[in-house]
Amino acid sequence: MEITKYTNNAGFSNNKVDQTIAFANKVLEIQHRRRFVYAILTDYYNIQFFKVKRQKENNLHFIYTYTTSESLYFEIEEPPLWQRLVSFLCQIPSELGWLESELKIDDV
Repeated sequence: MEITKYTNNAGFSNNKVDQTIAFANKVLEIQHRRRFVYAILTDYYNIQFFKVKRQKENNLHFIYTYTTSESLYFEIEEPPLWQRLVSFLCQIPSELGWLESELKIDDV
C-alpha cells in the first residue's frame, strides 16, 4: 500500500502510480512463489487498486490490471468503491496471494 499526500485533484500523478507498480514488481521479483500481488494507492480521499500478475512463460514479465482512481468521500450513499474495498479486505489470505513462509524459527 502506498499512501501519498492529498493534492486536491481527482487522480494520482503518473509518478505515484509508477512507484506503486514498481513496488509490486519488486515484490514479485523477490518472492518467486507468488503468482500475483495487489497494490493499493491512496491519499485517504481517493483510492486506486492494482493487480500485478506474473506471466506463466516468463517470471520477469508481468500483466497489470487496475481500477480507475475513485473518491472515498460520500455523504449519503456509499459509492461502489466502498463495496469493492470491503470485499477486498474480507477475502481469505490465499485469495489475496498470501503464501505461508517456508522459514521456520525454533520449530514455530
